[in-house]
Amino acid sequence: MKKKQIAILGSTGSIGTQALEVIDEHSDLYEVYCLTANNKVELLAEQAHKFRPAAIVIANEQRYDELQQLMSDLPDVKVYAGRQALDEIVEADPIDMVLTAMVGFAGLAPTIHATKARKATAVAQAHRGEKEDCKIIGSDTIVVLDGEVLGKPVDEEDAAVMLRKLSGRSHEVYTGVAVITIVGGRTHVTEQFHECTRVRMRDISEEEIAAYIRTGEPMDKAGAYGIQGRAAIFISGIDGDYYNVVGLPICHLTTVL
Repeated sequence: MKKKQIAILGSTGSIGTQALEVIDEHSDLYEVYCLTANNKVELLAEQAHKFRPAAIVIANEQRYDELQQLMSDLPDVKVYAGRQALDEIVEADPIDMVLTAMVGFAGLAPTIHATKARKATAVAQAHRGEKEDCKIIGSDTIVVLDGEVLGKPVDEEDAAVMLRKLSGRSHEVYTGVAVITIVGGRTHVTEQFHECTRVRMRDISEEEIAAYIRTGEPMDKAGAYGIQGRAAIFISGIDGDYYNVVGLPICHLTTVL
């Protein structure tokens, strides 16, 4: 059985180190493809020597030379630096799973890049080998409140918790988009971007939250609400593209197609 290739964003933090312990215990199932850190070059190098990933990334570019020197005895492990390198490495084809263990907004951009690449690539793989050329658009949306990413709720109580957090507050909605072109049976990522819209919610009562959850609408929505559905009555205003909140920033997308 082929091992799952794992990328860990923030491998030197508590969540990242615990994840590596799990991977170590189940080395027959998982393999580390990439490790990243912000500043801890010594620990990152130590982890790289143990797990031998294909690549490591240090976000702080000023510590690149130091990390490269620590890794000089392992030339097969590629060493990169900078925020752009973080965004690019998570889109590597071999990666099956990305664990974001970075705090707040630091992990947001690479998470969006990983999400949009994985969804679009999955569709492209299904169409590989077809004779007709085509374009495939992949996108995914997340809600962010004070640096906390709110995905789809796991159950009704989780949905209620999210809606209570959003009530009476402003938050951001990010949608990541990738456009993959298939020409002659070969795939190419031709465009990738993300869009942000700021959304303001009025105060929502407990009765309104309970009634909304009973409709079932929140259960498959990031942040537990759909602006295009019954939750429209909760929205007091937006700054940015409405369709980005729905799930696909059409205006931006049409400029790159």
